[in-house]
Amino acid sequence: MPRGIPKKALRVILECGAVSDALVSRLSKKWTLAIRIAGVGSRWLPVCSRREALRT
Repeated sequence: MPRGIPKKALRVILECGAVSDALVSRLSKKWTLAIRIAGVGSRWLPVCSRREALRT
């Protein structure tokens, strides 16, 4: 199972400007959030939620 990004790590990544893209999508009644860190060959990384262990 892939790991999500914790809130503290996400804050640091955002503050230093390393996020190149953010993807918010809806599947049925669930919303998901993923980010892509700048760089060649980067992949989408799911962001953790307080309510769910992992949003994919």
